[in-house]
Amino acid sequence: MTRSTKSLDELFHEVISNVVLWAVLACWMLEAGMNATFGYKIAGYGLSVIFVAVAVLGAYLAVKVFAVRGKDLRAWGRRAMFGVPLALCFSLCQAAGWSTLGTMLADGMTARETLATSRSSAADKLRLARDERAKLGAPRPIGTIKAELELEKTRKSAAYPDGRGPKALALEAELAAAERAAELDELIPNLVAELEGREQVAEGTPHLDVMVRLTGAKPDEVAFWWPVVLTAVIGFFATFGWPLAGVGRGGHELRQPEPDPLADFDWGPRRLPPPSGYHQNQGFGEAGTAGASPSAQRVSSRQTADAGSPGHASFPSGGPAAAHVHGAPINISVALPAAGVGGGLEPGASPSPAAERIATEPKAMLPAPGAGAALRARVLETPPAAQRPVDRRHVQELIDHLLCFRAACVLDAAGGVVPAREMYERYVSWAGERAISEQAFDTMFGELAGIARVNFGGVPHYRGVVLNREPRLSAVGE
Repeated sequence: MTRSTKSLDELFHEVISNVVLWAVLACWMLEAGMNATFGYKIAGYGLSVIFVAVAVLGAYLAVKVFAVRGKDLRAWGRRAMFGVPLALCFSLCQAAGWSTLGTMLADGMTARETLATSRSSAADKLRLARDERAKLGAPRPIGTIKAELELEKTRKSAAYPDGRGPKALALEAELAAAERAAELDELIPNLVAELEGREQVAEGTPHLDVMVRLTGAKPDEVAFWWPVVLTAVIGFFATFGWPLAGVGRGGHELRQPEPDPLADFDWGPRRLPPPSGYHQNQGFGEAGTAGASPSAQRVSSRQTADAGSPGHASFPSGGPAAAHVHGAPINISVALPAAGVGGGLEPGASPSPAAERIATEPKAMLPAPGAGAALRARVLETPPAAQRPVDRRHVQELIDHLLCFRAACVLDAAGGVVPAREMYERYVSWAGERAISEQAFDTMFGELAGIARVNFGGVPHYRGVVLNREPRLSAVGE
């Protein structure tokens, strides 16, 4: 069993497609969360669930709108049918987002301003304490100053009976300065620790300075429009991101295998009688055999003779469906044995009960062992002259039609990738009314044009080509 290896280009596009899908999912979850928060703050869990449902419905309607194809009146009617509720859902989500996101941003800016103000106040206290301590200098020890002050107060006089003369007053001032310096020495480390423990937040509105400079608007105006624009961006990708990422355009497509014209005979003959007028309709009746070749006349006469005998059953190969795919059906006469394989009817003998049941009840019988292989060999040995020629002009015209589109609108380019949906839309614009269905185009175009068809993130693409925006040819037959 061989394992198909992906090229680097395919892996890159697959990774990008998956990343885009995850990004769209993240935007949708943000929008659903804002809707849920808005509904819960207004009326509790009930309204919260309703607003989440609105987000889900909006994404679904966007996929449905993008899935509508065609430019006729019916297509535009379907777009309007999905577009009106989509616009309503998008508007409700935007309103909920403005309220929720605006409140969150306002609360965040208020908390940020509080933190900045608190840190600024602590910084101012520390700066004032350091400045005051610097002015006090290096005082003498407090104990020395107190001892000198007590000694000076003992020196009393008539002018200073309490002993508080000029020198005593100077010592008191020096003592107060020394005590204040000691208090500041203890306070400054505490203020430093308090400032370091606070969150470092700059003052003012630095988060708006860039937009203020770029737009020239005032900080209040920028603070107003910021949640509006952010909600619009999130809402756009949450709602319209799914169809833009390829959701709803089909994923892995299973192609039906080419039908085998002899597949119906692998298990043995069906033993069904031919439909009424079958030989005449296929050109092998009395009128058809008149102008046929001798071999064709022999086959037709033998079929006519065998169809009336009880020991034979005539049936078409492949059924009616095969007439449209692999040409006209071939009537084949099979001798039905009386008993076992290889046992035929003796001349003049009557058919056996088994043969009679086969002739009268063909659907209830199983094929004899080896009948399928014998029938296949017999079909393969049928002379070409006994088969009706098939008119393949329509098929050839369709092939030429697709190849003309390939030559006119598709260019080979190494590393080029074109989404299958975009390729079909380009084909429709080129072919006009002669365009075939999208299913038929996807099934045949890649094989006929020799273009590799791959899937990136579940979305079909054509690899190795690009679209030519200036077609050189027109559609076949125009």
